[in-house]
Amino acid sequence: MYGVRAARVGFSISLLLAVVASWAMTHEEMLERLESARTPDQVRAALDQARTSLETDDEFWEQFDRVEPNDSNPEQLDRLKAMLRTRIVAERVAPATTGDPAQVAREIKRNPVYYDPGVARSSNWISRAFQRLGEWLERIRMPERKINAPEIPSAPGWGNVLIPIVWFVLGAGVLAFLIWAARTFGWKIAKRKKKIAGLLEEDEPERTADEWLVRAGELESEGRHREAVRCLYLACLVRIDEANVARFVRSETNWEHLARIDVSPRKPSTLDFRTPTQRFDLIWYGFLTQGAPDVEDFRNIYRSLCEILSLQKSA
Repeated sequence: MYGVRAARVGFSISLLLAVVASWAMTHEEMLERLESARTPDQVRAALDQARTSLETDDEFWEQFDRVEPNDSNPEQLDRLKAMLRTRIVAERVAPATTGDPAQVAREIKRNPVYYDPGVARSSNWISRAFQRLGEWLERIRMPERKINAPEIPSAPGWGNVLIPIVWFVLGAGVLAFLIWAARTFGWKIAKRKKKIAGLLEEDEPERTADEWLVRAGELESEGRHREAVRCLYLACLVRIDEANVARFVRSETNWEHLARIDVSPRKPSTLDFRTPTQRFDLIWYGFLTQGAPDVEDFRNIYRSLCEILSLQKSA
């Protein structure tokens, strides 16, 4: 008889954990699921759960549908993670920043979450589930303290034994998970590096600066402003290469190019390419675009860059 009751208690605990874990998912929890996924099946399971429980807006889902990973293009997973990180950071810094894109970029770059993919985060969905379960158990016990009526005899010991059993099972589950996580991921944390694809895809042709400008105009006419901004940014890098300031390398990221530009002895003293790089990072990797105004701003950046490089060449 006691064995049957113990089995029922175990089943109730499992059901409670499943209910608590199935509550609405946040952007941070979605990122944690993708970071911990090690197989395509685990990635697909995380994406399926996001579609049913992720709390976000319609604009996010439009971008989500564009970059959702599939078996034929796994590089899109890195783009989805970058989009989630930028969305998380943008939500955190939005109340404290102005509408100035450069100021927003500086706030996001200073935020440690931008660089941390979520490995060292102190809280996760399991700890929150335990906290919610504890609050639920506490609410069950509270009415017993407020009722002044005479106590009704009940089965001896069960009222005081159930809650310790629940916490014991939960504690054992947490301990088992920590041991598994330490053995599986502990030795990889120190060597882990964030993988970001280069500015050009492997099958994408290289173009001259003028060709990038033409391509930017075509994309803008189609309403693809984010892609047009990327073409204008690439045109800037090609012009910098032509001026022998820093070589354009298709496999490098925007930040790797900026690092070589800043240390180049041929860099003009009036050239500030950090602010355009930060804005490009938000627009391309973070999907935070204002549309046509961003395209026009980057055209002005390209014109200003050409003037600076031309002045240096004539000098």
